[in-house]
Amino acid sequence: MRPDGSTPLQSAAKGGHAQIVKSLCENGAWINDNLKYDMLGVAAGRGFYKLAEVLISLGSPLNAAYVYEHNSPLHHAAEAGHGDLVRLLMQQGADLEFRNADNHTALSLAARMKHIATIKQLHNQGADIDAISKCDYTPLIWAAERGHTQVIRTLLEAGANIEARTAFGQTALHLAAEFGQTAAAKVLLEHGANTKARDFEYFRTPLDWAATNGHVGVVKCCPPQASHPESSVV
Repeated sequence: MRPDGSTPLQSAAKGGHAQIVKSLCENGAWINDNLKYDMLGVAAGRGFYKLAEVLISLGSPLNAAYVYEHNSPLHHAAEAGHGDLVRLLMQQGADLEFRNADNHTALSLAARMKHIATIKQLHNQGADIDAISKCDYTPLIWAAERGHTQVIRTLLEAGANIEARTAFGQTALHLAAEFGQTAAAKVLLEHGANTKARDFEYFRTPLDWAATNGHVGVVKCCPPQASHPESSVV
């Protein structure tokens, strides 16, 4: 064991040395389920395909959640955009709807990180395109808040609910407007987003949010009738 507490097995895994990991295990290196999971998460997140294959053959759990953020190996692979590992894990039976500490699925993390191909991969295998995570955000709402226009287009083409609401009653258009994501707002409007939807907390429309926060670009692309007399401006 090294001064930092890691074993040769862990060090080999962190470096992606699949054959060394295999050899150490075949020669009696101590390994339990937590360590197997930890190493598979490392392999999935760092793109070590061969190591992932070895660890799966050794019985590493596919649907376990390690202490840190409770991410599964599929979460790690999707968040990093490693399509080959996403495919491998799905083929081996990884749970597409497994949730981490913030209730994110693998598809939700892929959307947050703008991995278009991974979003399509997961959705084509049946992953929920409208999976609800923290504060009832869907992948589309996360993408709108961050201004990821291509992700928005991809999700809408896959059938994402454009009118899904957060726990506070905001739609994707509300979030794009609140955070000044003009290009995202335009894409949502092109796809028919409801400009008159009101959130639950302040009773604001998307235009109200844009005007309140001084986002001129969004104000210009929203029709004036998108506001209403009862809207709160505080």
